[in-house]
Amino acid sequence: MALPGVVVLLAVVAISVPVAVALGQPLPANGVLLALAAVLVAVAFAALAFWTAAWTKNAEAAQLTSMPVILVAVVGSLVAILPDRARSVLEWTPGAALDALVRLGWFGQDPEGAAVSFADSFTTAAQPLATLVVWALGAAWLAARAMRWEPRG
Repeated sequence: MALPGVVVLLAVVAISVPVAVALGQPLPANGVLLALAAVLVAVAFAALAFWTAAWTKNAEAAQLTSMPVILVAVVGSLVAILPDRARSVLEWTPGAALDALVRLGWFGQDPEGAAVSFADSFTTAAQPLATLVVWALGAAWLAARAMRWEPRG
């Protein structure tokens, strides 16, 4: 069920590189991290979507049941402008992990904006990658527990 969304996500990531280069942006500093981030985000958010779908009764309710997932994704991307106390908590969200991995993978910068070498980018990416893996596994576990395997009556 999630395959069309995942294919679109991966296609957008693949197309964004030549388009950005054509518009004058540099090539990604670490394409492996970009690709890995795209795949992990796709898995995590597809699993979160399955989890919310398990207890969403109709299309109107989907707007409400998916809102916490959307907030977790969006608030994480704002982590750079938030105070340190909020940042220390929100950097463990999938949105913040994705933001950190895109900065590392495309621009070769750590979360503070300092340049990172290709080899060091993998070390710097350990925490955001671990965050996405934990979210993906947790969401998959929640989805498996909540999913009804019999038809609804």
